[in-house]
Amino acid sequence: QGYIKVGHFVLARTTGEGAERYAAPEVKRGEALVVSDIYSLGICCYEMLTGSLPNVGVESADPRIDSLLEKSLDLDYRTRLSSPKQFRELLRKIAAPFAGLNPNDPPDEDQTATEATA
Repeated sequence: QGYIKVGHFVLARTTGEGAERYAAPEVKRGEALVVSDIYSLGICCYEMLTGSLPNVGVESADPRIDSLLEKSLDLDYRTRLSSPKQFRELLRKIAAPFAGLNPNDPPDEDQTATEATA
């Protein structure tokens, strides 16, 4: 349906082999926060786009994507993107031209309502 759904990755650290590679630094210290999921999402996006985990010197072809990933993967949770909404808004601005959308238009109200109840 064109929706992105994000699970709670903190749970994955205790259930999946290798999941610690996706855990935010603060989670590894025993402090799980909402922004910890943003870090995990950033790792997943980075891996989907580059085929590797971060810290291997791979950059995307688009500096806007690099900026989104840098903001998602900030090691300091206090300066990382603070919410899924921020991540979605930045990603939407990047993807809008490819989807035939105006990046400055607000999200579709039906989409926002559906996401709020998902």
